[in-house]
Amino acid sequence: MPESVLNEEYIYVRSRDKTRYIRECILKLHKGVKKIHIKAWGNMIPNAIDIVMTIKRSFMPDLVIENIEIGFESIANRRKGKLINTSFIDITIRRGI
Repeated sequence: MPESVLNEEYIYVRSRDKTRYIRECILKLHKGVKKIHIKAWGNMIPNAIDIVMTIKRSFMPDLVIENIEIGFESIANRRKGKLINTSFIDITIRRGI
């Protein structure tokens, strides 16, 4: 694969099945992806944190948490048909040296 393809990947946490996301992150890091952004909104924020900490504690102690971004985003509410503000977290991780 070209180098540019392996620089950064995004994983969006949308369900409660944390093991799926843990496995996906580990596989991507072992395949040579330089950075992974794990992003979650609203009630899924604690799951994103659990995913990163489980990888660091149990599978990859050399994992580096490079950046944590928190804030609000406007997202379209399908039921009400208008924009709502919701909190998000974006955790950037990479393999340590």
